[in-house]
Amino acid sequence: MAPPNVRVDNYHQNSIIVRFEALPESQHGGDLQGYNVYYKREEDRHDHNYQGEKVTIGPSETQAVIHGLEIMEEYYVWVSTFNSEEGPLSYPQSIVVGKGVAFECPLKSKLL
Repeated sequence: MAPPNVRVDNYHQNSIIVRFEALPESQHGGDLQGYNVYYKREEDRHDHNYQGEKVTIGPSETQAVIHGLEIMEEYYVWVSTFNSEEGPLSYPQSIVVGKGVAFECPLKSKLL
């Protein structure tokens, strides 16, 4: 079973945070070793030969921050559990990176 309640939010201008609930121990199917968080840009979503990038976190963690994404690009995110084998992927969540995030302007203007 995939982790429940996967949520994705903007974290910084080119970063997202992925949060989910821990999989109940009764559904581990063995010794839970961790979670895989997959992500890829919307334009690559239907390329079934490209699984996307992956971040692996430990079994006690329920969030991952992904940095270095392209601003104003839409990404899809999936989460799975793994022990000796990988479990099914969660339902995909989408996010536009940086949308709604306040950006710092490198130039300071003066009022005259």
